[in-house]
Amino acid sequence: MTLDDLILAFGERYDVLFRRATPTDIVAGVEAGVPRPVLDFFFAHEPKDPGIGIVRLFTVNQLVAGLATVPAIAWLASLGYYPLAGTPGDDLYCVRPVAGQKLEAQPVRLFGHTTDYTTTTPDKVAELGLLVAPNLEVFFQKALNGSIESSPARA
Repeated sequence: MTLDDLILAFGERYDVLFRRATPTDIVAGVEAGVPRPVLDFFFAHEPKDPGIGIVRLFTVNQLVAGLATVPAIAWLASLGYYPLAGTPGDDLYCVRPVAGQKLEAQPVRLFGHTTDYTTTTPDKVAELGLLVAPNLEVFFQKALNGSIESSPARA
């Protein structure tokens, strides 16, 4: 299955409706400083409805609003991590875009929404997040079959 197939299957399983992000949404993301690889992902796979699963995909507008109003999102973004989705408990599934690489190849980490990120550095922030998938394909496979971690607390 391709990443697109996995995302569509995820949508069918958890009642997520997808649409393309509008040009207005993309411009708002650019103005908020969201990296192009993240916006490219949303352009093709923006949820119109978050669905009923453990993984709740964000829209561009939710990400942009979170950058201005949610301290965890703002600090993680300042450290290079951008949430694509969240849990029902408001924890954040994030990727760290790397210049010249596709977003699909980046690991996905789960960060707690109550963690204080103000005292960490870009080099140390990954240690605060739980690695849930080595790339987006595995992330959506795990989300689809219900084996994705939904709590950043380590056992």
